[in-house]
Amino acid sequence: MRDQFSVQITTCPRDFNGSSEIRFDLIFVGSLFTHLNEEMFKKALNYLLGALSAGGVLIMTTHGRFAATLAASQQRQLGKSRRPRSLLGFFKGRAVPPEDVLEAIEGRYAEFGFGYTEYPEFTQAYGQSYGASFVTPSWLMKLIQSRADATILGYKERGFANHQDLVIIQKLGA
Repeated sequence: MRDQFSVQITTCPRDFNGSSEIRFDLIFVGSLFTHLNEEMFKKALNYLLGALSAGGVLIMTTHGRFAATLAASQQRQLGKSRRPRSLLGFFKGRAVPPEDVLEAIEGRYAEFGFGYTEYPEFTQAYGQSYGASFVTPSWLMKLIQSRADATILGYKERGFANHQDLVIIQKLGA
């Protein structure tokens, strides 16, 4: 399949700084943006759009309204239990407190369109911030619309695994 579709395996900088030396017609990124803070989210989007050839397509997934509503509901239920702990960020017997996840969703996500809660153990293991991000469709559309080199081809809520939102962006030609 690799030869049939001319697949090129490559890596990118962990901090998404710089630019790719290779240009791609199609980039698929599933469940990466769902774990980035706002700064890294924007840097990753810039890097990946920069790696597209003219007319190339980026397909990406985000935690949108469904994921945010589901996570908030789960966190409220966990907060009512005798031994509250978060389903999100469970690692090595520790967890992100439900109130931190709820603040990301019911606070920052609801007010600004982007909410993020960090998983400290994963951040330590990876050497950079890692957690759960929640993005409203309007926040993401505004971010993409601010670019002169990109156009939105599609947005499907729960379009990936019936859980994450699927976003299709095309890089405009020169």
